[in-house]
Amino acid sequence: MAGSKSKVGGVFADIKTYRRSYLLTAVASFGGMLFGWDTGLIGGVLSMTAFQKSFNLGNSKSAAYASLSGNIVSVLQAGCFFGAMSSFYLSDKLGRKRALILADIIFLVGSIVQTTSGINTTSLGQLYAGRVIGGFGVGLI
Repeated sequence: MAGSKSKVGGVFADIKTYRRSYLLTAVASFGGMLFGWDTGLIGGVLSMTAFQKSFNLGNSKSAAYASLSGNIVSVLQAGCFFGAMSSFYLSDKLGRKRALILADIIFLVGSIVQTTSGINTTSLGQLYAGRVIGGFGVGLI
């Protein structure tokens, strides 16, 4: 029993010693989580009648609506592509830690732009812009 206490104490000592490394690893792993979360969330939002009425999207069974939905979902991937392409340069210039923090801030800005896209407008332009910005942040991670 005494041996297991020393192993547990050793694990906590290791975590305390290398806490910054563990934190940075956790932040870096959020890239995959954010991509999956955002993709899953937008699929549910697109099927909501409140969203469809807010943007005057019409019949959700039409081919035009299916194409529009595909565009809204896939524009995140375009942002991710350019974010991933920029990741090396920003990490080299700012350092990986600061680049990850910047990526998180960019993702948050994109999320805010998406969230506010339906306020006093029926245009999808702001939603598209928010998805590209958010995707850029996810790609940077």
